[in-house]
Amino acid sequence: MLSRITRISELLQLNGALFIADIGAALLAETPVYAPLVLEHPDAHLFSFDGDPRQIAALKARYGSKATVLEHYVGDGEAHTAYVCEETSGMTSLFKPSPRALSFFNGFEDFGRVLRTERVQTARLDSIAAIERIDFLKMDIRARSSVYCRTAPRHCASASPYSSRSLSWACTRGNPALATSTSGCVPTATSRTLSST
Repeated sequence: MLSRITRISELLQLNGALFIADIGAALLAETPVYAPLVLEHPDAHLFSFDGDPRQIAALKARYGSKATVLEHYVGDGEAHTAYVCEETSGMTSLFKPSPRALSFFNGFEDFGRVLRTERVQTARLDSIAAIERIDFLKMDIRARSSVYCRTAPRHCASASPYSSRSLSWACTRGNPALATSTSGCVPTATSRTLSST
């Protein structure tokens, strides 16, 4: 019997190398939708990004040689302030959490408490030499998708964004409008998309 990944690969005509990128890749309470594809497809490779150094070891252990794990905050290539939260919260961000918004969710005020701030250098995705192309893209970057797309036109033009999480958009301060955060990365009609959330 053909495996699920083999069937999907045949259906979507995924022939040859397949490159997946996850921006904001911290392993938290859920399994990324792309994980089986990365681990089971013989020619799949993951570029896994997280600016929080506390997340790097777990990512390397999870994917091994199937991933290139990069400790980068992806953005416009300029320096920004990172708001560092509890390691297991996944709330560390270049946007400052909003206590008022977080208070609407049970327990989120503690969840989004800032432990410290750091000045960090962001990286433009198009400037990272190790990445030739991206076929599938997941972003969990606190509504900074618009910044990413404006500064990475080469990869945005070829990638299919199949998951761009904006749940925490309303819980941070100074972020762009939700429509702005996603509109720059809409794939062309011929782009390949696994799922949409």
